[in-house]
Amino acid sequence: MQCAMERMADNTSVIASVMPTMGGSTARMAYNSDVMIGKIDRMIADLERKGKTAERSVENYAQTFVDGDRAVINNLKGIREELKQLRPVTGPPSGPSPAKPEADGALQARLRDLEARLNALAGKIEEMGKRR
Repeated sequence: MQCAMERMADNTSVIASVMPTMGGSTARMAYNSDVMIGKIDRMIADLERKGKTAERSVENYAQTFVDGDRAVINNLKGIREELKQLRPVTGPPSGPSPAKPEADGALQARLRDLEARLNALAGKIEEMGKRR
């Protein structure tokens, strides 16, 4: 019994001598946990901020396509209106007209302008199709 009591006293003294070391280790683990929690909180905040920025970038990118399509549609509508205006001029001749050569030259110039604009729009549409 005496021997067992002495061993228990020895073990208690060993445990008591290790307690400050264990306390220090526990304090370091708590500190490291706090540091890791802080890093995680900063990472989450950073990801949320970047997510909002990425969302806005995607929205802006999509809006540029929509705006480009609207511009092409508006240009095509303008060309259609000009062609409607030219249709009565290019109809069958109703009789001799002294201003016919002048009108033909102006008409040809407008038609060349419309053709150039249509070619430019066709190029833009083709380019937009390739980007998508």
